[in-house]
Amino acid sequence: MKVVQVKRADIPEDWTAEHLRVLEHGHEPRVVGDAASTGIGDKVLGFASRYRVGVTVFGGLTFVDVSPGGTDAVRFEIED
Repeated sequence: MKVVQVKRADIPEDWTAEHLRVLEHGHEPRVVGDAASTGIGDKVLGFASRYRVGVTVFGGLTFVDVSPGGTDAVRFEIED
């Protein structure tokens, strides 16, 4: 699994605790898919795409590396 470190200062100011939960747990099955109905999923996916991360349908919409040659699952960690 690929780990992406994100500085807290890079997180959008208007994000709620739910946005952060989806970002940090998007590697777990159904977290991103469940958040899609609230609009939070779209915002988190837009942010994740800056790091060349998208979703795969295999495993229930989980984060995956979409860079050329990338196939790893991705987990985000927020650093202060």
